[in-house]
Amino acid sequence: MAILGLNINKMYIERKKNIEKGAQVNTNIKLLNVKEAKVKLGGSQKQGALISFEVKTEYSPDIAEIIISGNLVFSEKDEKKVAELTSYWEKEKKLPSDVSLEVYNSILRRVNIEALMLADRMKLPVPFKMPKFKKSEENEPKKS
Repeated sequence: MAILGLNINKMYIERKKNIEKGAQVNTNIKLLNVKEAKVKLGGSQKQGALISFEVKTEYSPDIAEIIISGNLVFSEKDEKKVAELTSYWEKEKKLPSDVSLEVYNSILRRVNIEALMLADRMKLPVPFKMPKFKKSEENEPKKS
C-alpha cells in the first residue's frame, strides 16, 4: 500500500474557558467514508481509494476542542485490493487491520502537527503524547 497524499479540509478550534487543574485531553480519530477514486500517477491513471476522516481533540471538562478533518489518498499495486478494501468498508465500516495501522499513523503524523500549532495559538496544553498504533493480538489497532 502506498499513501499518496493527505489533505486537510477543515480546522476548527474553540476555547470555552481557562484550563483547570486536572483537565484531561482526549483525541479520537473517526473514519467517515472510504470510496474508490481515480489517482493520477505520472501520466497514467490508477484506481485508488479516498478515505475521509475527522480527528477531534477535547479538553475536558468542557474547556476546549479542536476538530480537524480531511482526506487521505492511497493506492495498491493490485487494483483488486482497492475494490476489496472499499467493499470491506461498506460491510464493516472499518478498515482491515493490514491497512488501518498505516492509515491511522499517517493521519496522526499530519494532524498532530496542525493540532499542536492550533493549541499553541490558543494557549492550550499540547494535545497529545505522541501516540502510535500497534498490532494487538486480535489484529486490531491498539493505541499505546
